[in-house]
Amino acid sequence: MPHYIFPRCNVIKLKPVDLLIHTIGTSNDSDALNVYHQGMLLLSKPRVDLRQIWSKTSYEIRKLRDNPQSAQQ
Repeated sequence: MPHYIFPRCNVIKLKPVDLLIHTIGTSNDSDALNVYHQGMLLLSKPRVDLRQIWSKTSYEIRKLRDNPQSAQQ
């Protein structure tokens, strides 16, 4: 039986063999994002720092996309 990515629209039909799943991360107790490649730690950032960076980035996007005054809200 095929699987549908958008079941109500039947847009994309996939056979079970087409569904490739890879683990890209696991949870940890450090409240940080750690990125490893071939066993080597490439990046380690506290979640709160990444959240601040994302907040600033999304604010700058809103300023460009919307009225700059409304982006401050």
